[in-house]
Amino acid sequence: GAPMASRLARSYSLTSFDLPGHGFSEPVSSDQMTLDVIASRAAELIEALEVTPEVLIGHSAGASIAAQLVLDRRIARPRGI
Repeated sequence: GAPMASRLARSYSLTSFDLPGHGFSEPVSSDQMTLDVIASRAAELIEALEVTPEVLIGHSAGASIAAQLVLDRRIARPRGI
């Protein structure tokens, strides 16, 4: 995580976030921890921040979430995942 983000931030603008219920976010119920729900929440955050990701990078579940964002067409044509 952090070491890679620090290196990427030297050349790119990054937007990163913890999954719901992780980090400093409020706990969530298990029914809110599905791929569809988390991808939808991620899309809402991205839209609220008014950013247009060109490349999506995700580790572990983050990779699945990135793919779901594209499959749901919540992220338009990224250059890569």
